[in-house]
Order: sequence, then C-alpha cells, then structure tokens
Amino acid sequence: MIHSAEQGGDPVAALEAVARRVSAGDRSAEGEFVRLTRFALWMILVRRGCSRDEAEDLAQEALIVAINRLRAGEIEDPARINGYLLRTALFIRRGNQRKLAESRTVYSDDSMDAFADEKADPLANCDRDQREQLLQRALGWLGQARDRELLRRHFLLQQDKREVCADLGLSAEHFDRVLHRAKQRLAELMRPWLK
Repeated sequence: MIHSAEQGGDPVAALEAVARRVSAGDRSAEGEFVRLTRFALWMILVRRGCSRDEAEDLAQEALIVAINRLRAGEIEDPARINGYLLRTALFIRRGNQRKLAESRTVYSDDSMDAFADEKADPLANCDRDQREQLLQRALGWLGQARDRELLRRHFLLQQDKREVCADLGLSAEHFDRVLHRAKQRLAELMRPWLK
C-alpha cells in the first residue's frame, strides 16, 4: 500500500518494520506508520467509490483502529497490515452506510400519531432525570407558549387534566387535541436524543 520510491528497498518490509515498532510500544513509529499508509489507503478508497472527504475520514478511522490494535498486540502478522487497514476501512464504511440507511426510516402519519399518542410518551425510554433535563431543554425550543406550558404542567408537574384545562381555558376534548399536537412537535425536537 505504501509508495516509497524515496526510501528504496522493499516497501512492504519497511511498513512491516514500522508496524512491529508500533507493536513494541515505540510511539515515534506511529507517525511514520500513518505517513507510510494514509495516502495510499485514501487513494484506494477513492478508487472504490468513496468521496474524497469520506475516504479521508475512513482512512483516519482505520489508522486509529490499526494503531490501537498494534499497541495492544492484537495484530498477529504485521506483514499483512495493508490488507488489515483496507478491510477495516471498508468495514467502517459498511457500518456507516447501515447507520445511514436506518436513520432514513420514513414515518407515516399513523406512526407519528402512535409516537405522539398519550400512551406512547416520547420520553418513556429515558430515566426520570434524563427526561426532565431533555424536556426542560426541548421546551425552550417550542415556538408556542401554550405548548410549553401544557407540556411542562403535564409531564414535569404531572398536574391533573381538569386543573390544567381550567387554568388554560380548555375543554377536555380541546386539551387532548392541543396535547397531541404539542407532543408531536416535542417528539420531532427530541428525536435526535432518543435514538
């Protein structure tokens, strides 16, 4: 994987020697290891269809993994480090693609209704302290004061529905609709933290 015209000799042997030094705990060899492999790994990844930025990120992540594994003595044959680096970068890429595909889940109106339903509390998967912290933060982002007040009293203060309706001038049916819409807006704001 390395290009070492200026080094002379066998580039694979030179890389193996540097990898063995990293395995032996020589921290100064780590920079040399990166210098010998990074550009070639980047080029191979670009040829395999990665954007330049993606290839840069993947090369960096693969090098971090490889150096940590070398330090820990977990790579048995440093002579095969080129293949290990490429396989690691491609494995990371597949994992990133899988995460991206999972995050692109399309929600139907029905699933959003279920998510925002009173029984499907968007905060149910967090412990009490986390819920309160997240809710306090998210309430500040809600645009409508009535939504903030309703959700604060419903979730944080756990006030009785009749009391909240009387104070806010809402009928029981109107309360349910307003709460439903407020919870939908809250769920959208909080979705990144609840994954």
